[in-house]
Amino acid sequence: MPKKDFVVKITVAQAKISKVELGVTSAYPDLSKQYTLKYNKNFFGENKLDVSVTENGLLTSTKSDTISKVNEAFKALASSV
Repeated sequence: MPKKDFVVKITVAQAKISKVELGVTSAYPDLSKQYTLKYNKNFFGENKLDVSVTENGLLTSTKSDTISKVNEAFKALASSV
């Protein structure tokens, strides 16, 4: 899972705190754990898998489509009999 750190920015002017800002860092991967993306081949269809990953290794999106080829398989089987 992505991680973010808290950032506290304190501005000091004339020996007094004049401003305090709170924020977070950009997301980065938690390298203490590993994750596996599994993909199984479909023998009765056409599989398409799109995976997008950022430069620092974070998963941004996945999309999977399967187009059934069962009808074509049965037609080919019937024509060969």
